[in-house]
Amino acid sequence: MFLITLHHYYSGLRNYDTSDVLEQMQLSAKRSAKKREQETIELRIEVLSEEIEELLDEVDVCRERVSLEKEEIATIDSKSAQLDKQVEEFMEKVKRRKHAFACQRATHEEKIRQANEEIALLNSKVVIARNFFYSFVHLLYRI
Repeated sequence: MFLITLHHYYSGLRNYDTSDVLEQMQLSAKRSAKKREQETIELRIEVLSEEIEELLDEVDVCRERVSLEKEEIATIDSKSAQLDKQVEEFMEKVKRRKHAFACQRATHEEKIRQANEEIALLNSKVVIARNFFYSFVHLLYRI
């Protein structure tokens, strides 16, 4: 543009004022600067758009992972609940068996107590019979 303006000026086709030429050059430079700035902004917008798309893709991947992790947690919670139920059932069986063993023990302790009473009764009968026998033998020797 500047060369064309100079060409016209020197060729005599047009008489430009120097201030007009300077003003034209400044306007042209400003337009070029604005155009470069706009192109830079458009390029930056394009780059940012691509980055946003990539970030949105990453967000989708993360959401999918979160969904899978939630499913895993649900599965673990379900298994945990099943184990809790099994433990509860097992503890109930243990309580019943412990109660049954306690009842059996009480029964056997009662039988032992009765047997000890019978032994004590028999021992007293033995003592009485022995005393009677000794008395009888002692009486026989006296005769």
